[in-house]
Amino acid sequence: MARERTKPTPQKGSTQSKTPVAQIREWEAQIHDSKKYLNNILLIHEQLQSQAAEVVYAGIHALSRVFAPYVERGAVRSHSETKQSAKENDEASAALEKVNRWLQEQYERFLKTLWARLRSTKEPTLQVALLRVALQLLQKENTVLCRENGYYTFPDELYQNLVTAIVNSVSYSDDFHNVWLTSYLRSYHDLHYYFLKVVGDVFSPDQEVGKSTRRGTSNSSSSLARVNVFRIVESLQPLPSSLDSTCQYWGEDPTHLPNKESAKRSRKKKRTGDRVQPTEPSLPTCPQACRQVFSRAWLAIMSYPLDMDTYKRVLLVMHKQIIPYMEFPHQLFDFLIAAYESGGVVSILALNSLFTLIQEHNLDYPDFYTKLYSLFDRQVMHVKYRARLFRLTTLFLSSSHLPVYVVAAFIKRMARLTLTAPPGAIVAIMPWIYNLLKEHAKCMPMLHRPGETTHGVLLRPQTDEQSGNQDSENSATDHLPIVDWLASDCFDMNTTDPKHSRAMESSLWELKTLQSHYSPVVSSLAKMFSERFNKPPYILEDFLDHTYTTLFKADVERVSKKPPALQAVLPKELFRSGDSFSELWDITGTEAE
Repeated sequence: MARERTKPTPQKGSTQSKTPVAQIREWEAQIHDSKKYLNNILLIHEQLQSQAAEVVYAGIHALSRVFAPYVERGAVRSHSETKQSAKENDEASAALEKVNRWLQEQYERFLKTLWARLRSTKEPTLQVALLRVALQLLQKENTVLCRENGYYTFPDELYQNLVTAIVNSVSYSDDFHNVWLTSYLRSYHDLHYYFLKVVGDVFSPDQEVGKSTRRGTSNSSSSLARVNVFRIVESLQPLPSSLDSTCQYWGEDPTHLPNKESAKRSRKKKRTGDRVQPTEPSLPTCPQACRQVFSRAWLAIMSYPLDMDTYKRVLLVMHKQIIPYMEFPHQLFDFLIAAYESGGVVSILALNSLFTLIQEHNLDYPDFYTKLYSLFDRQVMHVKYRARLFRLTTLFLSSSHLPVYVVAAFIKRMARLTLTAPPGAIVAIMPWIYNLLKEHAKCMPMLHRPGETTHGVLLRPQTDEQSGNQDSENSATDHLPIVDWLASDCFDMNTTDPKHSRAMESSLWELKTLQSHYSPVVSSLAKMFSERFNKPPYILEDFLDHTYTTLFKADVERVSKKPPALQAVLPKELFRSGDSFSELWDITGTEAE
């Protein structure tokens, strides 16, 4: 070991008749037999540059077994600390110190190779093998650190390098993702906790800029990491607020160890003779710490300019998977306001979360209903999340404290949209309007409002006397072109403020036109507004998911109670009477039973 850094010379003929895997196993066995073969570490490390997965697999496992005893003794670790050099007159100690430094260098080199192979390999089986080797080393380091320090200590730097290598993998396959989640992150609380901590600490924009400056990290690599980080975090359940005995830990159990601050206070009080107070829980077991790392991880993800697909997925899960577990939910307010004011589908997806912050966390947003009103346009009748918008708007308008003009504006705007909406949307809108009219009785005059500025539409049943007075008026207006209805209607469809829409001065003549709709489902459903409002409210869920396809399928599969009437009479003869062919042939058909 006089020249530890020199490349060892293999024995003559030792590699000519053996495969690389067999040679790696022989070198490993020699290292375990005697320390004089420690230089074989260099030979094994060279094999890690091979393109053959089985060679890399054998080399990684061989080196992990070689370094494992040294890691368990604390001789090497992922982050070496500066130690005092041995005394010069103690030659044995100096030699041992020299060997340990060399082993430390080789261990750090091995870890760097491990991270590089984890980022570059495209073989899922090899990825999983590299992951397990890294986690086994992390487990051993965790045990050593807790034993040496006397309090719970997690190897943050080793785990940070592992997570960084995983999310920057050029081939983050589904198989590897499932193993990483199911076998580790979801199964072990400490791995889950510190993964979120790494995301919040390392992948925040400030940290990312610093890393790019120091290491030359490309933007494409950073984008790839952000996509993989979101995929993992989205698949994880929130950290539990309270831990029980069934909670598992990959490393040391933090419930049996004090945290760093408690350990220091205990040592100080023992020296002074003061009473030792009960220890505080270690970070992974502290509910407040769990909320903090969860919040920082999601805030780091949302601080980046997300692509549209990721943006929508974040908004979809926010009200159930993010807001209830945030330390300070109001930190999401700016993110949601920006999404809500962007318009289109993004605004629809931000609705639920924003309303949750307003309702449950007392955040003030005076323009909420004004912006919600502007979301209802022709395009929204054709989007994928139309049913979601109807469900949420039903909830938002259920308050009895809303001004009547707000509810009336929504009813009138939705009625106007039925003129150009597809049948699937109209089928959902009409029960929606019916329920709102029953819930807000002050809007009922909109069903029948004759006057000079708006064509009166008789939708509600009248008494005999009222019916006689209105017959002539309705007969003159029922068949007017829609252009005339639009021209005489005082309702302002272009305004985005419900207060200025003048909906309460208008009438729901659009519902009358739907009674002549080409779709029999729509026309028959529209007739409910001409009947008395004594029916119970409709269950909106029964109508929200209708489309052209579902309506057509329902009509085709509907069983007719009687055969359809036909205008043509079935002929009883092949040739009609008087036809020239009838004079040549006499073919009389037999009437089918």
